[in-house]
Amino acid sequence: MKAVTIAAVLFTLSFPAVAGAQSYVERPLTTHSGQLDLYIGPVPKPLIEDMGLRFRTRRDDLHLDVGLGFGITDDIELGLVPLRLRLFDGSDLDNPLVWATFRIVSGTTEIGIRPMIPLPIFDSEFWVRLDIPVVFHLSPHARLETGGQLEIQFEDPTEVDLTVPLRIALNVTPQFFFGLDTGVNIPLTRSEPLHMPFGVFLGYTVAPGVDFALALRWPTLIVFERGRTLTDGRGPELILGVNVYDLL
Repeated sequence: MKAVTIAAVLFTLSFPAVAGAQSYVERPLTTHSGQLDLYIGPVPKPLIEDMGLRFRTRRDDLHLDVGLGFGITDDIELGLVPLRLRLFDGSDLDNPLVWATFRIVSGTTEIGIRPMIPLPIFDSEFWVRLDIPVVFHLSPHARLETGGQLEIQFEDPTEVDLTVPLRIALNVTPQFFFGLDTGVNIPLTRSEPLHMPFGVFLGYTVAPGVDFALALRWPTLIVFERGRTLTDGRGPELILGVNVYDLL
């Protein structure tokens, strides 16, 4: 155990700090006032969708999502995903997404309200999602994210889902970060089972405000059905890309 501790310390010291960089876990819930962020990678912000290249291993399915975030004030961020491109079986575009994050509590604990909707440009898909992201900055090296996500899909019949996410992120060095995420998805209006996703991610801050990131996710790893616990066989998603902060 002592040898492991010494090795971890030496590993941490072997990476020089990126001058002026804010580490991944120190980044706030909302973008700073006047700041423009570019999201082309996974885990760009607490409880925001993964961006970047997404490959679903069991479906031969490749997506590219590109998002932007702009700080109206330090407590209000407007977001847009203008590009949601499906690359397999003929290129096709999904509807853009728009959201706004309103931070109502700041400090070591952050709480926000985030409505999100698609813009029905390429098809008639329409839904509304309301997130309540909660972020606990446990230390300069650790962050815990949770909260709730309520999604209403306006189909026939209307479907309502509640998701309670849980994510822990750690900065092992000022540049290198990794984390785990899970949670539970609860269908509220249909007789489908509860399921738990699971994912791991890691990244590296290569320059102030520039993160390369990679994530491996099982969207429905465990399914709870009729008193049984099942393992979903649809396989994981691999997501990779880069997020750039403070372009302006």
